[in-house]
Amino acid sequence: MNLWQADIFIRLPIFIPHNMQHQINTTAWLWNGHQCLKGRLCLREKTLLFRLQHFFSSHLSLTIPLSEIENIEKVLVWEFHSYAMLVTSSAGKKDLFIMKKVELNIKNLAKKAQEWQDNHSPSLNPR
Repeated sequence: MNLWQADIFIRLPIFIPHNMQHQINTTAWLWNGHQCLKGRLCLREKTLLFRLQHFFSSHLSLTIPLSEIENIEKVLVWEFHSYAMLVTSSAGKKDLFIMKKVELNIKNLAKKAQEWQDNHSPSLNPR
């Protein structure tokens, strides 16, 4: 059974205070429904970067361009009794990051992705 077909998490509304900073640099676990990979999740200027803890000095990493992020959700992962951030790309790819302070990280990523898209999208109202 595919992780995204299984009923293993619950989608929840997000509430975040407005006075939080807009950055992500946290320990996280990338989960595919069967295995967790521990690493560091960092929000960069144009990308969301996940570096594996045991491969930090290697080239092995997951890079998600902000321009490709279509949806960001807070989900409850039953198996871990924890919240996670589900990132979906415009190509339909999904990455699930389990971490602390999920709501703050979702807000920061959503704001940064929206700012990037606003600044790099062709204008509908040319002057």
